[in-house]
Amino acid sequence: MSNLTTNGEGSASAALPSRWQMAAHEAAHAVYARSRSRIVTCVSVEGIVAIENGAEIRDGVVLGVCSRSGSEIPDALPRCVLSLVGPAAAHRAGYPKPLLPYGEFVTAAKARYPESDEGKVMRELGAADDPEVLYEAARAKAEAFVQERWSEITRLAERLMESESLDEEAIELVFDPTWPEFQRWLDEVGDDRCPWVLLEGGDEEVF
Repeated sequence: MSNLTTNGEGSASAALPSRWQMAAHEAAHAVYARSRSRIVTCVSVEGIVAIENGAEIRDGVVLGVCSRSGSEIPDALPRCVLSLVGPAAAHRAGYPKPLLPYGEFVTAAKARYPESDEGKVMRELGAADDPEVLYEAARAKAEAFVQERWSEITRLAERLMESESLDEEAIELVFDPTWPEFQRWLDEVGDDRCPWVLLEGGDEEVF
């Protein structure tokens, strides 16, 4: 989630990303989540589109969203990377603010909302034995991921330029045009259950 913070100055127009930068931001979250075997159920840039169409600029307004299903990523490092790939991609797409070094990041992040990307990273750093080492490792991995997967990120971002919100099917179609056929096959298997899911006593056991 990307929130806008005005820091009490009353104007945030200079801090606003463009729709393209926001699309790259949310697309990077989605591509990284998929790389960690998470299902991305929605990506949206409705917030920034609303502002571009004249909506009021309010402190804390949500500019974009990437929603995922499944269990939480188990380790702190990839969780931090997941949060940082969005800002890293926005910067590559032209947003002037790069991922800051540890000290500058901590200072800037204190003004951000707890559920923003920066706020989530700060929670991880607060529980880390060596927060600076964790952050700098995550920063390096996030920047490397954006560079390596830029073509996938831009492919999804381009769809977000055409449609301000994409559901799971639309997202999967960006990367795999055969996805609807695969889903139909799963339906034919029965009860929308994958063949690697066994039923024992009414419970699902996933391998």
